Amino acid sequence: MPFRLIFAICGAFVLLLLFFFVRSEDVSVEVSCDDFITQGSNVAEEIEIDGWSDLLTVSLCSNPTTGFKWELTEVTDEEVLVYDDNEYISPEADGVEGAAGTEVWTFKVLKAGSSNITMEYSRSWEGGEEAEWTFILTADVK
Repeated sequence: MPFRLIFAICGAFVLLLLFFFVRSEDVSVEVSCDDFITQGSNVAEEIEIDGWSDLLTVSLCSNPTTGFKWELTEVTDEEVLVYDDNEYISPEADGVEGAAGTEVWTFKVLKAGSSNITMEYSRSWEGGEEAEWTFILTADVK
């Protein structure tokens, strides 16, 4: 077999491996309590996501000791992004009663396109405050 043919086959094999197995870093968006204080009760962000990314992580200030929690109210195109999981992470400082922590929401990136994620920070019990804070994320997956 000529050297050029072997080289071409090896090069094609490496490109295929890169195409199927190399992924870029997952994308993260963080919104602090200060963002809601300085920007008002409605915070909106736009991000561009590389099509190689698998996950979008949204971290939002949260304090469950107040009865508030984040609720996912809408994902406009679930063929682009779909809800995967969420968890609460308590504050790092030990012994701080009632301090705000972080709710981390994970979405799977499925394909190119645009999708909006809308979330509301509410007390869900009867007579509780609805949509005290609202977060809207416009994600453009390339």
